[in-house]
Amino acid sequence: LFGSTIFHQAETDGMFVATKLPKRSLLIVGDSISAGYGNESKTIHCTLNEKNQNHYATFGAIAARKYAMALTTLAISGSGVVVNFDGGRQGTMPNRVSRADPNAPWAWKEKERADIVLVHLGTNDFSYPKLDENLFEQTYSTLLTTLRTQHPSAMIYTTIGPMLQDDQRARAIAAIQRVVEEQRKTDKKVRAWVFTTYPGTEDRGCNWHPNRLGHERMAKQLIAEIAKDFPQWVIP
Repeated sequence: LFGSTIFHQAETDGMFVATKLPKRSLLIVGDSISAGYGNESKTIHCTLNEKNQNHYATFGAIAARKYAMALTTLAISGSGVVVNFDGGRQGTMPNRVSRADPNAPWAWKEKERADIVLVHLGTNDFSYPKLDENLFEQTYSTLLTTLRTQHPSAMIYTTIGPMLQDDQRARAIAAIQRVVEEQRKTDKKVRAWVFTTYPGTEDRGCNWHPNRLGHERMAKQLIAEIAKDFPQWVIP
């Protein structure tokens, strides 16, 4: 969103010590919430910039550190499943999920395949007043099939964030659950759950997105869901 980040080199006056590679990995496919939109802001009234967005403080990054997992986040602010926040239909996440960045195709290698995949989409779609819900469900189902092909052994979570309200939220939850129920007829390692919402602005940052507190609360819920499915995983 703010430009590409490129690692050029590292220098030391001592010696580099090899790091221990994580044994597990988490992939998040999402939108602005997963990216950390405005999570450093102290108020809901702000303009997004590189100073108030911090992916390190997102729910995904917090949960990944808790379990010492490698984290890959494929998230673009405003992106949807069939329609983006601005009403556009180009560059939706199902069309970008196989890319390392918006312009670079990517093929997952066996050693890079995730143990957990979390699909955190739908907020932008259900914010659009003319959403074709049947098309949403069909495309969401295709996305899950794509992710299963890329990550054949992963536990796939589908969830919806805390920003949608009332009817929009209820419709989004119902649509995703219908897709998952159908998917589970042949794939039991897909499960739907929903992030909890809280009243007021205590846990809200820029433009009502979760702030640091909001992401911490979301991380606790994700960690609890992981503990249900992977009780054998010992937290380091």
